[in-house]
Amino acid sequence: MSVQAKFRCTSKTAHIGDVTEVRLDACTSGEGNKSWSQYTPSGEMRLSITNPGAHEQFVPGKEYLITFDDAPA
Repeated sequence: MSVQAKFRCTSKTAHIGDVTEVRLDACTSGEGNKSWSQYTPSGEMRLSITNPGAHEQFVPGKEYLITFDDAPA
């Protein structure tokens, strides 16, 4: 089973060394988010990323669709 949610990048902060912290909050308003957020209307995610190619993909204000799938054993 998969669950999808839309998150918005709310901040991106460079720290000492190669660490960049990316913060995302769930998008709960608007018709497109109504079905998933009806029963779980909040969420937040914080990522500490050391890979420049990965953290460059996150832009404050941009929205991202995230899919949660079962991980193989």
